[in-house]
Amino acid sequence: MNGKTKGGLFVVSLLGLIQLAWFIALIYPLPVVSHQVNQWQTAYPWSQWPGLALGVISGLIFLGIIIRVIAGWRNSKQLTYRSKQGKLKLDRRAVEKNLQRTLATQYGISNVDAKIQWKKHGKTAAATITAQTDTPEQRQQLSEQIAATTTQQLSSSLGVPIKKVGVNLKPTKQSKRQQTRVV
Repeated sequence: MNGKTKGGLFVVSLLGLIQLAWFIALIYPLPVVSHQVNQWQTAYPWSQWPGLALGVISGLIFLGIIIRVIAGWRNSKQLTYRSKQGKLKLDRRAVEKNLQRTLATQYGISNVDAKIQWKKHGKTAAATITAQTDTPEQRQQLSEQIAATTTQQLSSSLGVPIKKVGVNLKPTKQSKRQQTRVV
């Protein structure tokens, strides 16, 4: 956690504690504290506005937290299978790396990058493959073969249906030194 986040959480926590103390002093019947707070508020009528501001700030913060919890998405890095024998956890990065190596060796493509997203709490999956090929004229056919292999391998290793596989093949860029010159 970086310093700005820690500082922001610290300020929000302090505001919440100040509001809590103020609210307790107003509601809970402690004669000494309640009398002093009421006397202070009648002597300084502007002092009600900071209390209102603290209440609005706390309300917005907690409303944002509730919305984040209800509507927020979960970015899972592991897929967990539970059975009678126990629990098995598959790491997303390990599955991606295995898929990258398989595609690179089977199709002779380079700079393979595989991204897997688990959807619906791990009940389905989607994949995006980005790679470079030396044969740009056969990109369409090669991308269809890569998509079929990806679907087959992921469905067998993950055990969930694969909803979408996107393949983005780019031609390998040759530097000027590698290009052949005809004189």
